[in-house]
Amino acid sequence: MATDLETSASSNFDYQNFFSAALSADMSIGDSDCFLDTIPTPTEGTLVIDWDVPAKREVIFYTSKTTSKVTCHADGRGFDSTTAVAHETGAKVIMAPIGDWFRYVQALATTSPAGWRDIGGTASWNANNGARSFDVDVDTDITGAVGEGMRIKMDRSGTPTTPTQCYDFESANVQYASITDASQTGLDITGDITMEAWINLESLTGSDQAIIAKYDTGASQRSYMLSVNTDGTLSVRYSDDGLITDYTVIDSNVTLPVVSGFM
Repeated sequence: MATDLETSASSNFDYQNFFSAALSADMSIGDSDCFLDTIPTPTEGTLVIDWDVPAKREVIFYTSKTTSKVTCHADGRGFDSTTAVAHETGAKVIMAPIGDWFRYVQALATTSPAGWRDIGGTASWNANNGARSFDVDVDTDITGAVGEGMRIKMDRSGTPTTPTQCYDFESANVQYASITDASQTGLDITGDITMEAWINLESLTGSDQAIIAKYDTGASQRSYMLSVNTDGTLSVRYSDDGLITDYTVIDSNVTLPVVSGFM
């Protein structure tokens, strides 16, 4: 049995849809040369020697060709659960997407990171337009590597440019944004509440880190807080009577990732 195609195929591996030929010479079990009356277009690929007898059908993997033959890889006989057998002049030979081809494509789609490929060239940050829109410069022509509807993922390198649409708070300096009770409207909650925030957690500290908090010392409204616990999980605290010393706690079982620098 031949080696796995994904470990032996090169970047030239391809298939022609649809190719048909016939053997122009007999082929023994140990032959690496396959003489054909018509030569396929790809310089490397898979062929099916397609006998009427299923037991004599064989998939071969060739890596070079001339005007009269294709030459199999050192382990290029008996691919795709077939067995190397002797073939006679006139046997039909075809090329079609077969099991090994699909396994090869699957291998390309399961590399790490899954589904991503190098576009070639170096990308550099240009501008943050807000609303998750960014300008990125690439130092080479990548029109042949990307197309409409494709997603591009950029690896971080160096010091990221600080976005203009958010705050960068440092817990070590006890930094926060606040508003006085007299200046705010709409934060005095008497019914149901939903809290939502986009955060980039740079570190975990020895104490809880508040994301959103509203305390009503007058005990006439609800008090509430969305925070990150010391273990990185999220916590929601609320009090119906406004007293922060008498509140209900809801902890999540999901741990937030700690990422250095801005996203």
